[in-house]
Amino acid sequence: MLKILKNLKCSIVVLPVFKRYLLQAIEPIDTGTMTEVTTKLMSQLGVDIGYQAEQKKRDHLLKYMPKREDLPPRSMGESYIMATIPLRTDKAMQEKYVSNVGTVRLGRLIEAMDFFAIWVCQQYIKIPNLPPNERLPYIFVNIIVNSMSILGQLPSYDKDLRISGYVSSVGKTSLEVSVWVHLINGKVMSQITHGNFLMAARNATNTGSAPVNPLKIETEEEKQISEEAKKLTVKFLNRYGVEIGYQPNLPKRDHLLKYTTKQDQLPVRCMKDSYILAIIPLSTEPSMQVIYINSVGQLRIGRLLEAMDIFAGYICQQYVHLPDLPANETLPYTFVTMMVDGTRVESQLPAHGRNVHLTGHTSWVGKTSLEVSVWANIVNDEALFPVTQLNFLMVARNATNTGPAEVNAIKTCNDEEEKIIDEGALRAQRRRERQKTPALRTKPTPQEHEMIYDLVDKTTDKLCLELNKRTLPDGGRWMSDSFAMSTVVSFPENRNAQNTVFGGFIMRNCVEISFAAAYQYCLERPILEHISEISFDKPVPIRSILKMFSYIIYVEENFMIVMTVNEIIEANTGENITTNEKIASTIIASIPVKINPAL
Repeated sequence: MLKILKNLKCSIVVLPVFKRYLLQAIEPIDTGTMTEVTTKLMSQLGVDIGYQAEQKKRDHLLKYMPKREDLPPRSMGESYIMATIPLRTDKAMQEKYVSNVGTVRLGRLIEAMDFFAIWVCQQYIKIPNLPPNERLPYIFVNIIVNSMSILGQLPSYDKDLRISGYVSSVGKTSLEVSVWVHLINGKVMSQITHGNFLMAARNATNTGSAPVNPLKIETEEEKQISEEAKKLTVKFLNRYGVEIGYQPNLPKRDHLLKYTTKQDQLPVRCMKDSYILAIIPLSTEPSMQVIYINSVGQLRIGRLLEAMDIFAGYICQQYVHLPDLPANETLPYTFVTMMVDGTRVESQLPAHGRNVHLTGHTSWVGKTSLEVSVWANIVNDEALFPVTQLNFLMVARNATNTGPAEVNAIKTCNDEEEKIIDEGALRAQRRRERQKTPALRTKPTPQEHEMIYDLVDKTTDKLCLELNKRTLPDGGRWMSDSFAMSTVVSFPENRNAQNTVFGGFIMRNCVEISFAAAYQYCLERPILEHISEISFDKPVPIRSILKMFSYIIYVEENFMIVMTVNEIIEANTGENITTNEKIASTIIASIPVKINPAL
């Protein structure tokens, strides 16, 4: 029986779906062909086409950098422009854009869309006091592109293409640009693809962020587009005071330290204050299906864990309450995932065409830590089918992440809540005990001694006295040969509020490489049955190169245990995840060669 608060109603948050609508009320401004756009954009940026041994100095442009309050609001229509790729008549463009089978090169098309998104940003920004002959003191950097789908077959070389786009959402130093590509066939236009480009605005010398004009809404259509662009992730980051876009240095948060206080000076909170629900709308939104569903129509468990980790952080935000915090000020806390308890996974449930509900609440509170319980359920008509439940141990840090921060104490309102909190306290005690006795520092039990001796006996040649000579028994495979390795580069897209790698991103990659190792080992598609304890020992800086090693460490009948360790090149981290993988048939035993793998 799920221990969800049964007698409470919870707040609902719908996970965003990235739709955009093409502006219908107005026509875009024609800016010429993409060749002409390239020339104009290079000129505005002060870049000469061709190789340049040294970049031109742009320091003099810094004096034109405005404050955001001095910038006039701009509308979507003022950035709504178009350009043409004249494949039908321009042989040079055919050479560039057409493949050897006569269709448009997709990579080249996406490259053109990215370039066009920068051109849209240039049209949107307006600085009132900038001299007419001076270049715009901005640089625009592409941070994220939403998933793109190709509608139908790529066009052939004898049809022109039209690229159009506008600014659909604006932050303090970032812009979202929606870009479409249409096929022109006489007077008929057919959409080929569409992408949303998140662009970061940088100053003229690329040494800091740059403010952009606020967006003004002029029509109901623009209001609909703008509201759709406001994502839950943005709301989450804004509450942290983190600006979307490339940030070489974290924004200063020292002024928030004055708002943190001792636990006894904070109001006591109830469990229901953090009880919320979020929906992953897989039944209606193909863009979410691409993210969350695997090739056999089931949920991607790694992606689900990533979403649950974000959700746990959001629950912490709802729980912590500072009465004296000004309404326009960001919460002077950051929350870090310290540990995730082991759990069983029902991964064989079909998810295609069904929504997923995430629910959760705080289930135990210490002085500077919180336990957050999160459930994931698939909705089938009126019934809920449980997928998994995780307990996240979250650590509260102060605004500058230089020390712990005390959080509101929790009180019970009924017998059910008292039982949940007592169970949370018991789990906290067990975690402390496990931390005192790590597995590699604990002596094997008599049963474990017997297992190790049995392995040594099976792999020792009785006719040879050579100590280091081992013999592989029939139906076995050395553990040293039973592993998978992956190298992952982290980017700002994968960051958390501390500008380090987001824990959910590491969890997802660890689960996926564990699955790959199990699949490779048994040559059949494995079934994830159980996830053991996940621990995060050290933060992982952004731009780190992550090396993930996944080992088959134990096999019995048709079950195997897979351990995955994450390391950083040049600075190892102790982030570990162990997953149990089950397959449908008996598999080959994994045999350790040395005592350490046996332990």
